[in-house]
Amino acid sequence: MDIPQNQVNYEKLLKERIEKTVNGHHILVRNNELHIDDKIIIIPDCKVDSIIGSGDNAVILKAIEDYTERTIAVKIWLSNASKKKSNIARSLNEIKKLSGLGFDNANVIHIYRASQVKNITYCTMEYIDGLTLHEYLKSNPSLPLNEKYDIASKIFNGLRICHEHGIFHGDLHTQNIMIDKEKKVRIIDFGTSFFSGLEKSTERDSKLMFDTILELFEKYKLQSLLVANYEKDLFKSAIATRIVLTTLVQVKTLILMSKYGLVDNLVMDIATLVASVPFFEISNIYSELFPQNTAEHSIELFNDTFSIEFFSNTPIRKNSITWKETQNQYYMNKKNFIDIAQESKSMKETVSNRVYNLLKVNPYQDEKESLYYELLMS
Repeated sequence: MDIPQNQVNYEKLLKERIEKTVNGHHILVRNNELHIDDKIIIIPDCKVDSIIGSGDNAVILKAIEDYTERTIAVKIWLSNASKKKSNIARSLNEIKKLSGLGFDNANVIHIYRASQVKNITYCTMEYIDGLTLHEYLKSNPSLPLNEKYDIASKIFNGLRICHEHGIFHGDLHTQNIMIDKEKKVRIIDFGTSFFSGLEKSTERDSKLMFDTILELFEKYKLQSLLVANYEKDLFKSAIATRIVLTTLVQVKTLILMSKYGLVDNLVMDIATLVASVPFFEISNIYSELFPQNTAEHSIELFNDTFSIEFFSNTPIRKNSITWKETQNQYYMNKKNFIDIAQESKSMKETVSNRVYNLLKVNPYQDEKESLYYELLMS
């Protein structure tokens, strides 16, 4: 008799929770004891419960502290069993970087303590009872726009604090972001992170951050609003990339809101945001924001607001300038924008309270009855 597939998957999952091979090492959890290559490894002051994750060089365990009975996660770094070279230096580097953030960063996993036992480096950290962002998106295919915006904002906040401390993740993607049952967002697994000063790590972190947000907003095709060659300049600065992504999410959100009514405040908000970041393809903004029957007043308001806001953020100001010349100068200003962003490492993204407040309401309700529509028209 054939065994049902769901039973096979369940039995496989149970086995992976107690036994695994990582980097050539055999890991076994039995009777609250941890065995690595048939040797009992005692992690002080806690009982090991199960294996909850693993990577190329580490295994993550679920454990219970003896005295507090708090559930924690234990990360153990494992060198390649076939090589004599140890990865202790790398694991200590990760611990130092994360512990340096303290508990100020609410969106990065918190380290409790670290030590070594039998030449094995480990750390204890908070246990996150939840799903990876990848799993969360699969489980919630119709996730509302306001919740996606909230998740993106928390990712940006976590990365901003990391970047201000000179820490780059190095391997950011939707499986390295956790969402717990209270919908708190945590960035995890800094195992391949780097300190700033390495051009390669900056570009890598920038692109991975960009791809992560694109996956979060996949159906909205965010990149369609940017100039065709944005990758050439943008990824040279992780800080600039974060600012552009924040603004891109806000602009796309406001454009979607405009379908409920193209009011003046909304047009001005979009023009202001677009003017602040010289990576938008203005013709694509036009095509999404202004249908064929749009009143000339709205288009003129966008043009006037854009010109005023752009020149207020630009070192070079001209008195008499045409709209075409304004756009040309806007596109040429990309390098200047990146330089300013890079020099101002503490520069925080401009987050519109109007955007955030409007997103608290479900934008898919009937527009004439919802609080959303009342806020939009106020």
